[in-house]
Amino acid sequence: MTTMELLRRARQAKTALALADGDAKNRALNAMADALLDNAQAILTANGLDLIEAKGTVSPVMLDRLALEYPKKPIYLSVIPGNDAAVRLYRGAGFRFTGEKDVHGEDVMRLAYSERNS
Repeated sequence: MTTMELLRRARQAKTALALADGDAKNRALNAMADALLDNAQAILTANGLDLIEAKGTVSPVMLDRLALEYPKKPIYLSVIPGNDAAVRLYRGAGFRFTGEKDVHGEDVMRLAYSERNS
């Protein structure tokens, strides 16, 4: 889904919510909160990868601001053994191998908050 499609859907939802009663608004807010909690790790991982990709193209001040908004929790990812290009990218961003394997046999890497800001 493109950003423009997301914006169109948000505008449609805005109108529907504006006309909804209090109970419907509360149900919508609870559903959004549940979705955020249910998808927290995926959201945090995607945000961390966005920070990596933005490095060098976004001002350090903006990266700092994004990092400050980012929870002080470690980020985990996995990489297929032998994918040296990915390993170089992740190491350059501060990820380190944990020595663990994920359920698919991929090597697990971790980026802790303190490593992101060093």
